[in-house]
Amino acid sequence: MDNFERAKSQIKAETEGEEKINNSYQSIYNQFLEVLGSLGVVSVETVGHPFDPLVFASLVKIISAICTRSLSHLLLEMILILVRSSTGTESPSHGSEKNTAAGVGVGF
Repeated sequence: MDNFERAKSQIKAETEGEEKINNSYQSIYNQFLEVLGSLGVVSVETVGHPFDPLVFASLVKIISAICTRSLSHLLLEMILILVRSSTGTESPSHGSEKNTAAGVGVGF
């Protein structure tokens, strides 16, 4: 999915021929999304949600629109994230900030 979306973002059709190719690509992409949806594959909202070690692998913070996908609660694509647990200005014992997912588009 990520590669389809990256390719889609790079398309700049300037001629009628290029537009036909783009339309064909978009049709295939939309059919692919429909097939995934019919199989129960859904996007998993991750950015800003509480850290869940069953969905996330903690690595580094990179803000991205790429998301994790699941099928009937089975993880198909995992993203790697950095978990921020404090701003660094407070003592860890205050616990005023919750662990949240930052979101990174590194799939497997």
